[in-house]
Amino acid sequence: MSSQLIQKSFGIVGLRRSCTFKEYPVAVPAARAAFEAYKNELSGECNTELIVYAMSEEAVHPDRQERFAVGVMMMKPDRLPNGLEYIEIRDQWFAAVVYRGPIAGIGKGYSNIHEYIRARKGREDKTSFVVELYDRRFHPDAEESEMEIYVPVVMEL
Repeated sequence: MSSQLIQKSFGIVGLRRSCTFKEYPVAVPAARAAFEAYKNELSGECNTELIVYAMSEEAVHPDRQERFAVGVMMMKPDRLPNGLEYIEIRDQWFAAVVYRGPIAGIGKGYSNIHEYIRARKGREDKTSFVVELYDRRFHPDAEESEMEIYVPVVMEL
């Protein structure tokens, strides 16, 4: 697993949610389940799921307020079903990695990215979103599972 610097943009149609940091393990799956009810109302291909997390200047602690969204990657539709939003993450730099392995070990992917950023004297762009991309390669408990992680960065190029 090796990180790389990539310039990319994302469009997501989904649900915005908030919770405390300690509630993530319950709040994210609940939001994903709630979003499933909307999928048949979307036109076009909905095979790539995105979970985006707003960055924060505040240090991580159990009661830190978190903002996130779950949905699918797509261009802005002409019409959005009631309850869904379109979120555009404009073209910017990300430190990215393809994480391979069970989802329980996702922290290894984030550690790889953070080491990559530190080694290149960069810093996280706290004004943007972390993006997790899940597609047909993702199988939560499988060793061969793959998903992509994108952390927004500011690099001294």
